[in-house]
This record gives sequence, structure tokens and C-alpha cells, in this order.
Amino acid sequence: MIGEKGRDFGLEFPAPTQVQRDALRQTVPELVSLMNPLDWNLPWAAMARSETSDVGLGHLMTDEVDLLVYFIDWPRQKDVANVWWPTLEGLIRLNARIAQPVLVASVFPDGLPPELRRQLTEAGLICLQGLDDALVAIAAAGKYHSLRRVVLADPENRELSAPPPEPRSVIQLDEAEGKTALASWGLTTPMGLTGSAGQVIAEAETLGFPLAVKLLSADLAHKNHAGAVHLNVSSKPALEDAIEAIRMSVRVYDPALSTECFLIERMVASPRAEFIVGISYKPGLGHALVIGRGGTAVEELKDYATLLLPAGHTQIEDALASLKISGKLRLSDTERTALVTQIQAVAAFAEQHRSSLVELDVNPIILDSDGRATAVDALLRLRRE
Repeated sequence: MIGEKGRDFGLEFPAPTQVQRDALRQTVPELVSLMNPLDWNLPWAAMARSETSDVGLGHLMTDEVDLLVYFIDWPRQKDVANVWWPTLEGLIRLNARIAQPVLVASVFPDGLPPELRRQLTEAGLICLQGLDDALVAIAAAGKYHSLRRVVLADPENRELSAPPPEPRSVIQLDEAEGKTALASWGLTTPMGLTGSAGQVIAEAETLGFPLAVKLLSADLAHKNHAGAVHLNVSSKPALEDAIEAIRMSVRVYDPALSTECFLIERMVASPRAEFIVGISYKPGLGHALVIGRGGTAVEELKDYATLLLPAGHTQIEDALASLKISGKLRLSDTERTALVTQIQAVAAFAEQHRSSLVELDVNPIILDSDGRATAVDALLRLRRE
């Protein structure tokens, strides 16, 4: 059960080598199967030979093993519990002579009495309560260790920036302004133009069809909710109809919104997948970079990774590779490079503007069949000076 659940949490259980098996066999009876996890339900063996749990389990602690966890639910009857003390004493001795930590955990949430936990903790052992909680804690510690190793090994690694104070007031840029600001840091955006309805209709053919047409407003954060976006507009008459439809929909959504300015852009051809890259501000922590599967159903998909800024190239690559959609797409080197370049552009902008940045969402970044990544929408909110 421990092995099955542990693997679900991403834990590995290296099998003992033949040399380890031979050494371990000298300390345990023949009826014990030598595997990992090891069924070590033999308190009388430790009573008969004090080195059983110390020397025996010590044979398993090679360099590829990160820790030893001993699961036990402590008997409540004192005379029964006493037979386990030689085993625990052996674990204490083992913990004192090896580099890896030794943990004692219970299967049930209340399996280790408070006094026992105190004694074991004072002796240097780590105590955990409950099988699922113990495995979650171990998996989290392993993830932290892996991330820390990556961060320290990254030549671009820098200390986290001090978080800015909470904003008193915030301004939101319209989509065109947001894209212009991000493009100066390397974000790739579609060819487009802005203007009144008459202006964008008159100049649409210079971009070529099909087009995306959107209401341009700094007062509207989520255009899809207001019906303020039309895609794959294929001709000038269709563009006129789309603009009129947007105006009617927005008037119903919020009559106070202006419908005088529009953004039209060339559609991305042959889209393959959509990603989101965002920056969120957390009081006390600062800015976090979010990378995930994008589109209109981001919340439902729950396929994302989060990094605290600043984030190095390796961290960004690993975060991208961790997404389910990345595994499904089997990204080529060209596609991976294109996406990482766009993510780095967003991260670089955020780091440079950390004192004023409140929120940034680039969603979606469309990956096309030619391996190019293009940001087709952006939301940018800044601290008002």
C-alpha cells in the first residue's frame, strides 16, 4: 500500500541490489522478503539482536537513497509497546551515523502518541502522522530539494526581489497599449491596427483577411464576456457586420462603455495549441510567473506551473515541460524555443517593472504548425503613480 500510494505522489523506491540483499539477509530471518518498501514487522528480531534495525537498514542507505521512513502505529498497551523500543533505538543510532534523514511515521493520523513524538524528535528523528499526510510532506520536500538544486545550479540565478508595497490605485492599459509595451521586450504579436470603426474598415485590406476584430477599451478587462471579440472575419462586409454586432452586445453588457475604438489583427494561421503566460502579485511575496494551457477554459483545465521571479532559463524550460499539454504535444526543439522566448519576454518585462506591475495576462499565446508562438491578447494593469 505504501509503495502504491508513494508512486502516486511521484516517490521512487529503488530496489535493493544483490549485494544489499546479501548483507541485509544476515540481520533478518528468511521469512522477510527483501524488497522496497520492506515489511519490517519484527520487533522481536531487534530484541534478540540490537543491531538488526541499525546495521540491517543501514545496508540500504546508499547515495541514491534520499531518506529512510519507518512506518509504525505505536501500541497503546505499555507491555506491548516496549517490545518496539530496541527497533526505535536502532533507528536513532542509524540516524546519528548516516547523512540521510530518518523519519518515523504512522499509518493512522493519531498513530504516534505525543510523548513518543517528543522523545523521537529530541533524539533527532523526524515524526509524521498519517500515511497520506506523510507522503504529501515527503513529496513536497523532494520537490523543494529538486527545485533548489536547479535554482542554485542556474548561472542566471538571482535573489528574489523585495516585494513592492500594495498598490493604492491601479490603471489598466487597453490591449494595444499592453502589447506595444510587451513587444519592446521581445513579445511577438500579430500585425494589426487600431482606430474608429470607419478607419479599421477602410484599412483592413492592408492586413489581409481573415482578421480578428475587438473592441479597444481600457475599461473592459474580459472582452469575451461582453461579446467584444469576433474571429475569422473573412471580408470587409463581414467586418462591418462584426463591428455592429460588437457594439450591440457591449451596449447590453455595459451601456457606459465606449464603442468608438477598435483593434483588428491578422489571424494566426494553422494554430496548434494555446498557452497562457501571466504575472500575478502576491502581497508579502512579490510577483509570480504562471505558465499554463491557455484559451477560454483556463480555470477548468488546471494545467499550469508557477515560479517566483526572477526565474532562470532552466526553470522556465522545466516548468513548460511539466505541463500536461506539453507532454501531449511532444514539443519539438523549435516549438519549445519559441514558447520559452515568449515566456522570457513576459518575465523580463515583469522584472523591469516590478515596482509598478500589478497584473499581467498574455492569453492566449498561440503555437502554430510552423513552430511559431504569437501572443494574441494581453491584459496589463499597473500601479498608478
